[in-house]
Amino acid sequence: MAKTSQTADKEPAVEAPQSTPDRGGSRLSRLLNIRTFRALQYKNFRYLWLAQISNSAALWIEQVARPILVLDLTGAANTAYMAVNNSLLQTHTEDGFRGRVMSIYLLDRGLVPLGTMIASGLIEVLGPQAGVTIMGSITLLLAVGVALRFKHIRELS
Repeated sequence: MAKTSQTADKEPAVEAPQSTPDRGGSRLSRLLNIRTFRALQYKNFRYLWLAQISNSAALWIEQVARPILVLDLTGAANTAYMAVNNSLLQTHTEDGFRGRVMSIYLLDRGLVPLGTMIASGLIEVLGPQAGVTIMGSITLLLAVGVALRFKHIRELS
């Protein structure tokens, strides 16, 4: 009895339960014999890694794929707008003036560097908030001015 009480006092530390590794002659089991992949012999550890890979894929979809999809959809909307706008300009313009109207319409591509230069100068001098506010206000004033001055444009059919 004395020996029993001594062994009961000196019980070994409790170890975590381990599942038995898979044994077999498959390619997977040969791959798992490489030291790096020995932990994958255990079923629970494979489940852990599968969950980690699934979680990483879901995070990638959340952070990369969805924004790309949104950008693609908005780009498609912009392309559709440009095509419709271009068609309207050409169908509502007399043949003799079509080239002149399209050249003015396409000036926006050539004037972007000019607007960028003005915006960067304002931002450098006044700061980003004031520079963007001023450029946005100028754009709004120009849009309102065109809408008030050229009312017949809205009445095109």
